[in-house]
Amino acid sequence: MRLAIVNLTGGGLSGGYRNYLKNMLPRLAEHSDVNALLCVSPKGNDVSAWFRKPLAADYCSCSPLTLSHLAHIPDRKMAECIRRFSPDIVFLPVERYIRFAGLPVVNMVQNMEPFVPNMKGDTLQERIKKFIQRKIGCNSVKRADHTIAVSGFVKDYLTATLHIPENKVSQVYYGLTSPPNGSCRRPVSVPIGWDGGFLFTCGSIRPARGLEDALEALSALKGRNLDMKLVIAGETVPGMRKYRDGLERWLTSRGLTDRVNWAGYLNDEEMRWCYGRCSLFIMTSRVESFGMIGLEAMANGCLCIAADNPCLPEIFGDCAAYYEAGNGRSLAETILNRLALEPGDQSAISERSRKRSSMFSWDLTADKTVTVLMQTLKWSKSREGRSS
Repeated sequence: MRLAIVNLTGGGLSGGYRNYLKNMLPRLAEHSDVNALLCVSPKGNDVSAWFRKPLAADYCSCSPLTLSHLAHIPDRKMAECIRRFSPDIVFLPVERYIRFAGLPVVNMVQNMEPFVPNMKGDTLQERIKKFIQRKIGCNSVKRADHTIAVSGFVKDYLTATLHIPENKVSQVYYGLTSPPNGSCRRPVSVPIGWDGGFLFTCGSIRPARGLEDALEALSALKGRNLDMKLVIAGETVPGMRKYRDGLERWLTSRGLTDRVNWAGYLNDEEMRWCYGRCSLFIMTSRVESFGMIGLEAMANGCLCIAADNPCLPEIFGDCAAYYEAGNGRSLAETILNRLALEPGDQSAISERSRKRSSMFSWDLTADKTVTVLMQTLKWSKSREGRSS
């Protein structure tokens, strides 16, 4: 199979998208069923430079998402690059679609935020942006020959809400990104003295993160004279500075500023330090397509608490305690209950979490993805045979 991967985005590649490509491209390039691999990415993303060992792959750049792409037509450079490569199938690991010379197209839904309208805290500009993304995404999955859903929650949404036929949707989980046995390093952004016992949460700073729950829980714990501290890792999404400022003003009004550390971006070593020293890992997301950070926390043996929003229970299973999303007091009670567990019970949960995380493998993700591509290619050829 000659496979063309087209990363058709607005220009950039998010951290989660980069992790996906960094783990998938080497495995796809070496897969026995992939004879040749082409990676097309927006200008300014030198994907080939990500790997110490050069991959057996071709690369080319394309324009960011344009009006021509919205009409499902590849831009001139992309079309020429794909034509020269002559693939058997095109794979877009995003909610997009392009039409090229009758080739079968498989896409993937990895971002569910646009499909959840009116997220509390989103600006008008962000709501308009998500409305457009939702329209593009819905149209794209309906036109694709097949769609990969990264969780059962996503698959159910596509089939039940968008009415995509079940035989055109396959569920393929992500793998584990950050190995728990690597070196660790204390983040310079975390204050001296915060060497353990803090609450930890991670992800980009935006309304869908649901950080209000964690802050309200911290306030409720302070009301019980409990000196809990919270480390918040992650960068503020462009355009979300006003949202971040509102959270900081709320903390100031309640005298909690010195109990919260905005750690910013942390690399893998710094993340492992936080995973290893926090008393609890908390995931407050309003909606997730998969929840890769939660998987990393489990791999590192963290005691985890998660909102009961999709798809977190699907990923954490019985390795997390759940609280009522949007209810900070419910989170505070769950924190107290988790911390009250006997050491032996905590150790048992940590071990169960590590075992569950090992079920998610990038090798398995690559194998299942290739299976979907091969089946779609076979179905496309049989359809052509019937029509000729």
